[in-house]
Amino acid sequence: MRLLNILFAQAKAEPNTKAPDRAFDAAVKYLSQFRDHPAERRKLIATYIQVARQRGEVGLVNSAREHLAMLFNDPKVTGARDVELLEMAADLEILAGNPNKAVEYYREAIDTGSAPMALYGRLIDVYWQYSDIPDGKRKADALARDLIQDNKFKNDVAAQVIATRHRIRRGDEKSARDLLSRLMGLPGGATDPEALLTAAQLELTGITPQTRDARLKAAQEWCEKAVRPIPKTCKPPCFSPKRFTCKPGFRKPSSCSRARPAPSRESTTTSCSSSIG
Repeated sequence: MRLLNILFAQAKAEPNTKAPDRAFDAAVKYLSQFRDHPAERRKLIATYIQVARQRGEVGLVNSAREHLAMLFNDPKVTGARDVELLEMAADLEILAGNPNKAVEYYREAIDTGSAPMALYGRLIDVYWQYSDIPDGKRKADALARDLIQDNKFKNDVAAQVIATRHRIRRGDEKSARDLLSRLMGLPGGATDPEALLTAAQLELTGITPQTRDARLKAAQEWCEKAVRPIPKTCKPPCFSPKRFTCKPGFRKPSSCSRARPAPSRESTTTSCSSSIG
């Protein structure tokens, strides 16, 4: 199993090499001999998904579906109440070009009552991005509104970050500023990296030649707050009006003049990055 973990890590780090194929072959052979290892099967599915995103290979999606079906049918696994499995099922449907089916899985995961807040954000993204989902944009707006108004979420920093970013995306700057002001007043809101990056994202919205310099300066300040604390020996990440990039989670860089961000899971809600000019 230790070897499998190493192979999975190599596959994710080098998806366009032969490393994924070696990992898949070894995992399939192992799981065919020792079927009662759901944790390793989950890791295999997750690796299929990540590599499929990079390669765009439908065959990997189909292979992942087969292993996912085994977990759904395993009486030792919670199946339809397992948020992680439902999220992976949704991710596979997105990769297969079936956003409506993906929505069903996301909704099932949310209905369990234990879905992470990031999954709400992902569902809003899917509603908004795929035109073949009936009333998708309206549903995205409705779910974001639920995060704003529902007592369960309205004091949750992560939920308000998602709702604010959605309002920014739809071009409702006034509403986004109102939400951001309230968000910063929530416990932990003013120091939450994602909230601070959302403030930076808002400053980059609707820039005009007259407001450009002030907005860029404000965005930079928000991002610098988001990445603090950083090692005293290191400088903040470089800022250029031509290319604005700022992400949380900086590790100690090999060169103090160029801080590199720690890798993060793909998400439209975890970073502030924009090209200007």
